[in-house]
Amino acid sequence: MGMPQISTPALIKAFSRLGFVEKNRNNSHIKVVHYEDASRYAAIPNHRGATVAPGTLRNILKSTRVDIYELKKYI
Repeated sequence: MGMPQISTPALIKAFSRLGFVEKNRNNSHIKVVHYEDASRYAAIPNHRGATVAPGTLRNILKSTRVDIYELKKYI
C-alpha cells in the first residue's frame, strides 16, 4: 500500500487521535510525543501549503511505531 498524500495539519490531527501530544513547535517543525511512551516521538515538517513527502512520512511512522493502516483510520 502506498503512502497517502497528507498535509501537516491533517497529520497532526491524526496523531492527536492516536494519543500523541505536541511537545514543541518552531517555525519549521512540530515535535510530537506519545503521552504514555516517550520513546515514540517524531519531528513533523511544518511547511506551508506542502504535503509531507512519502519518505518523510514513512520515517515518521517508523519512529512513532504507527502502522500505515492505523494512520489511515484517523485521517
